[in-house]
Amino acid sequence: MENTEGSLFENLPNDPKRAFNITNSAVAWLRQQVTEGRAFCLKLSRFAVHETAQSRADTLNNFVSKEKGLRHADTPFAALFYDMSESIRLLLKAIEKAGIDANTYIMFMSVNGSYSSIYNPSSANGSIRGHKDQIFEGSLRVPLIFSGPGIPTYSLSSVPVIARDVMSMILDLAKITSWPEKVVRRGSQASASIRS
Repeated sequence: MENTEGSLFENLPNDPKRAFNITNSAVAWLRQQVTEGRAFCLKLSRFAVHETAQSRADTLNNFVSKEKGLRHADTPFAALFYDMSESIRLLLKAIEKAGIDANTYIMFMSVNGSYSSIYNPSSANGSIRGHKDQIFEGSLRVPLIFSGPGIPTYSLSSVPVIARDVMSMILDLAKITSWPEKVVRRGSQASASIRS
C-alpha cells in the first residue's frame, strides 16, 4: 500500500491514518495464530506520522485545549501520534488478553528521521543534525524499543544498530540457530545488548 492511502479523507472521522483498521486486522491474525498454536512474527507498518496529519475529532479537541510546549507545538501532529499510540495500546492489550505476553518480544522502530521542512515544525529534529534525505544523524538515528522475556524494564543500551540488524536480533531472541541455505543472515548480533 502507498502512504497516500493513509491520508484519504474516507478514513475520517473514526480511523485516522487507518490506524485502527490496521490494528484490528493484526489482532484478528494474531488470535488465529494463537488459536492454532503457531509461533509467529508479525510486522505491522503504519501510515501515521506521514503527512498529512489525521486524528479523531475528540483527540484533536483534547490537544487544542492544552498549552503548547516550547519544543513540541504541533497540535494536529500530537493528536495523530496519540491516536497511533492508542491503536498500538489496543494491540498490546490483545497480546496480553491472548495470554502470550510473557513469551512475546515486541519491537517498536521508526525507519528514518523526519523530512526537512521549515513549514512543518513537527519535523524538527532538535539538536540532531540533518533530516530524512541526508546521511546525518537526523536521518539515521531513530527509536528502537524492545520488550519481552529477559529484557530488564526501563533498561537502556547505547549499542548502535541499524535496520538490517533486526533480523539477526529476532533470530537470536527466538533461539533460531539454523535456516535455509539460500537465506543470508546479515547484520550484527546485537540482541545481547538488549538483555543487559
